[in-house]
Formats: sequence, structure tokens, C-alpha cells
Amino acid sequence: MIHPEKNFGSSDLNVTEGEPHPNDCGCYKIAAIGKKNGQRQEYTMEFMSRSQGAFRSTAVRTGTSISLAAQMFFNGEITQKGAYPPDVCVNPKEVFKKLAARNLFVSFKINTFI
Repeated sequence: MIHPEKNFGSSDLNVTEGEPHPNDCGCYKIAAIGKKNGQRQEYTMEFMSRSQGAFRSTAVRTGTSISLAAQMFFNGEITQKGAYPPDVCVNPKEVFKKLAARNLFVSFKINTFI
């Protein structure tokens, strides 16, 4: 079993053995504004995570997404070969469900302006 505090040391995780685990959270907020069918629309996505064990929230957000993609590939849920953007290879709703099951939460909001 890998123990992050012992295997990676404090320089990678900023946590040394014997210290309390981090208790932080982080988020991204992305807004895209444009036109769809001639109407101005704004799409907003928020992505929130908390630290888990010895891993800070930044490491959790980054590592969990990559790990999830690898698991989906090896389980046959991603079948395309080559380099593709995620929206071409995976069902976003399924990915967000899997992220939520790992305590990573994504929310969306769509505004249409008249």
C-alpha cells in the first residue's frame, strides 16, 4: 500500500509524517459567453473539492480526474483510440456522477438573454 506521507515526502504534498492532514478546499469557476441560435447565452461551471487524507484539494482535483479517466479506459467505458478531448470520448453526466461519488462536485448554470 502507498502511504503518501512516507512515499512522496513533504516537498510534494507539503505534509510531513506526524503532522495533521491538510483541511482545505478549492474550486474552479468557468464562464463561457456567446451566441447559440442567435441568442446570447452564458454557461457557468463550478467545480469544488476538499482535501482527502494527506492530499490537499488541488492534488485531489487533479489526480482524481486523471485516475477516473484511466479507470474508465481500462473498464471499456472509453473505446476511442488516440488523442481526443473529453467531450468526444465520454458521457459527461456519467463522469460527473463518478466525480460526485468521489466527493468532487460539479454544478452548471445556463442563462439565456433575450
